[in-house]
Amino acid sequence: MRYEYIEPFVATTKRVLTSIIRDEVSSGDIGLVGGQDLSGDVFILIPVRGDSEGCIIVNMTADTARKVCAVMSGTDCGGGSAVELDALAELSNMIVGSATSSLNDLGYDFSVHPPSVIGRADVAAKTGGVELFRVPLGTKLGEISVNVALRMN
Repeated sequence: MRYEYIEPFVATTKRVLTSIIRDEVSSGDIGLVGGQDLSGDVFILIPVRGDSEGCIIVNMTADTARKVCAVMSGTDCGGGSAVELDALAELSNMIVGSATSSLNDLGYDFSVHPPSVIGRADVAAKTGGVELFRVPLGTKLGEISVNVALRMN
Protein backbone atom coordinates (compact mmCIF):
# COMPACT_ATOMS: atom_id res chain seq x y z
CA MET A 1 0.00 0.00 0.00
CA ARG A 2 1.26 3.46 -0.84
CA TYR A 3 1.52 6.15 1.85
CA GLU A 4 -0.05 8.71 -0.46
CA TYR A 5 -3.25 6.62 -0.21
CA ILE A 6 -3.22 6.75 3.60
CA GLU A 7 -2.38 10.40 4.22
CA PRO A 8 -5.59 11.86 2.71
CA PHE A 9 -7.70 9.67 4.99
CA VAL A 10 -5.77 10.81 8.07
CA ALA A 11 -5.79 14.50 7.09
CA THR A 12 -9.48 14.43 6.18
CA THR A 13 -10.45 12.64 9.39
CA LYS A 14 -8.59 15.22 11.46
CA ARG A 15 -10.20 18.08 9.51
CA VAL A 16 -13.73 16.64 9.75
CA LEU A 17 -13.41 15.84 13.47
CA THR A 18 -11.95 19.27 14.22
CA SER A 19 -14.90 20.87 12.45
CA ILE A 20 -17.48 18.72 14.24
CA ILE A 21 -16.13 18.87 17.78
CA ARG A 22 -14.63 22.35 17.46
CA ASP A 23 -11.44 21.34 19.21
CA GLU A 24 -7.97 20.08 18.38
CA VAL A 25 -7.41 16.56 17.12
CA SER A 26 -3.99 15.00 17.61
CA SER A 27 -2.63 12.07 15.64
CA GLY A 28 -0.56 9.27 17.09
CA ASP A 29 1.97 7.06 15.39
CA ILE A 30 0.96 5.01 12.36
CA GLY A 31 1.24 1.30 13.05
CA LEU A 32 0.17 -2.03 11.62
CA VAL A 33 -2.64 -3.97 13.26
CA GLY A 34 -4.50 -7.12 12.34
CA GLY A 35 -8.22 -6.79 11.72
CA GLN A 36 -8.91 -9.14 14.60
CA ASP A 37 -6.87 -6.88 16.93
CA LEU A 38 -8.75 -3.63 16.39
CA SER A 39 -9.82 -2.06 19.67
CA GLY A 40 -13.12 -0.49 20.55
CA ASP A 41 -16.77 -1.39 20.39
CA VAL A 42 -18.02 0.44 17.28
CA PHE A 43 -16.56 -0.04 13.81
CA ILE A 44 -17.56 1.83 10.66
CA LEU A 45 -16.55 -0.17 7.59
CA ILE A 46 -16.28 1.70 4.30
CA PRO A 47 -15.49 -0.32 1.15
CA VAL A 48 -13.20 1.43 -1.38
CA ARG A 49 -12.77 0.46 -5.02
CA GLY A 50 -10.75 1.80 -7.94
CA ASP A 51 -6.98 2.01 -8.46
CA SER A 52 -6.72 0.27 -5.12
CA GLU A 53 -9.34 -1.84 -3.38
CA GLY A 54 -10.06 -2.60 0.22
CA CYS A 55 -11.64 -0.81 3.11
CA ILE A 56 -11.35 1.97 5.63
CA ILE A 57 -12.43 1.23 9.18
CA VAL A 58 -13.08 4.00 11.67
CA ASN A 59 -13.31 2.59 15.20
CA MET A 60 -13.94 3.87 18.70
CA THR A 61 -15.39 2.88 22.05
CA ALA A 62 -19.15 2.92 22.61
CA ASP A 63 -18.71 5.91 24.94
CA THR A 64 -16.84 7.88 22.28
CA ALA A 65 -19.46 6.93 19.65
CA ARG A 66 -22.20 8.18 21.97
CA LYS A 67 -20.39 11.49 22.48
CA VAL A 68 -19.72 11.96 18.75
CA CYS A 69 -23.39 11.27 18.01
CA ALA A 70 -24.52 13.75 20.69
CA VAL A 71 -22.32 16.49 19.20
CA MET A 72 -23.47 15.75 15.65
CA SER A 73 -27.19 15.36 16.37
CA GLY A 74 -27.66 17.62 19.37
CA THR A 75 -29.48 14.85 21.25
CA ASP A 76 -28.56 12.10 23.69
CA CYS A 77 -27.42 8.97 21.94
CA GLY A 78 -26.41 5.51 22.95
CA GLY A 79 -26.98 1.82 22.70
CA GLY A 80 -26.77 1.68 18.93
CA SER A 81 -29.89 3.77 18.39
CA ALA A 82 -30.92 4.68 14.85
CA VAL A 83 -29.82 8.27 15.46
CA GLU A 84 -26.40 7.09 16.62
CA LEU A 85 -25.92 4.76 13.67
CA ASP A 86 -27.00 7.48 11.22
CA ALA A 87 -24.62 10.01 12.80
CA LEU A 88 -21.68 7.59 12.65
CA ALA A 89 -22.46 6.63 9.05
CA GLU A 90 -22.64 10.31 8.14
CA LEU A 91 -19.30 10.94 9.87
CA SER A 92 -17.70 8.17 7.83
CA ASN A 93 -19.28 9.47 4.60
CA MET A 94 -17.83 12.92 5.28
CA ILE A 95 -14.38 11.47 5.94
CA VAL A 96 -14.18 9.00 3.09
CA GLY A 97 -15.93 11.21 0.54
CA SER A 98 -13.49 14.03 1.14
CA ALA A 99 -10.45 11.74 1.17
CA THR A 100 -11.38 9.99 -2.06
CA SER A 101 -12.06 13.38 -3.69
CA SER A 102 -8.53 14.43 -2.69
CA LEU A 103 -7.10 11.25 -4.16
CA ASN A 104 -9.15 11.66 -7.35
CA ASP A 105 -7.87 15.26 -7.64
CA LEU A 106 -4.33 13.82 -7.57
CA GLY A 107 -5.17 11.64 -10.58
CA TYR A 108 -6.11 8.41 -8.81
CA ASP A 109 -9.41 6.67 -9.47
CA PHE A 110 -11.29 5.79 -6.27
CA SER A 111 -14.93 5.33 -5.38
CA VAL A 112 -16.51 4.56 -2.03
CA HIS A 113 -19.48 2.41 -1.21
CA PRO A 114 -22.03 2.90 1.56
CA PRO A 115 -20.63 2.44 5.06
CA SER A 116 -21.86 -0.11 7.54
CA VAL A 117 -21.68 0.31 11.29
CA ILE A 118 -20.72 -3.03 12.81
CA GLY A 119 -19.84 -4.39 16.23
CA ARG A 120 -16.85 -6.27 17.55
CA ALA A 121 -18.31 -9.67 16.64
CA ASP A 122 -18.52 -8.74 12.95
CA VAL A 123 -15.22 -6.91 12.49
CA ALA A 124 -12.99 -10.00 12.79
CA ALA A 125 -15.11 -11.89 10.26
CA LYS A 126 -14.96 -9.03 7.75
CA THR A 127 -11.23 -8.34 8.18
CA GLY A 128 -9.84 -11.77 9.02
CA GLY A 129 -6.17 -12.05 8.18
CA VAL A 130 -5.93 -8.49 6.85
CA GLU A 131 -3.30 -6.05 8.12
CA LEU A 132 -4.37 -2.44 8.40
CA PHE A 133 -2.45 0.78 8.81
CA ARG A 134 -3.83 2.23 12.06
CA VAL A 135 -3.70 5.92 12.90
CA PRO A 136 -5.02 6.78 16.38
CA LEU A 137 -6.54 10.24 16.73
CA GLY A 138 -6.97 11.88 20.11
CA THR A 139 -10.03 14.06 20.66
CA LYS A 140 -11.74 15.55 23.70
CA LEU A 141 -14.47 12.94 23.10
CA GLY A 142 -12.06 9.99 23.18
CA GLU A 143 -9.75 8.16 20.79
CA ILE A 144 -10.94 7.51 17.25
CA SER A 145 -8.79 5.37 14.97
CA VAL A 146 -8.61 5.36 11.20
CA ASN A 147 -7.54 2.03 9.77
CA VAL A 148 -6.67 1.66 6.10
CA ALA A 149 -6.40 -1.63 4.19
CA LEU A 150 -5.99 -1.03 0.47
CA ARG A 151 -4.32 -3.30 -2.05
CA MET A 152 -3.09 -2.27 -5.47
CA ASN A 153 -5.05 -3.41 -8.52
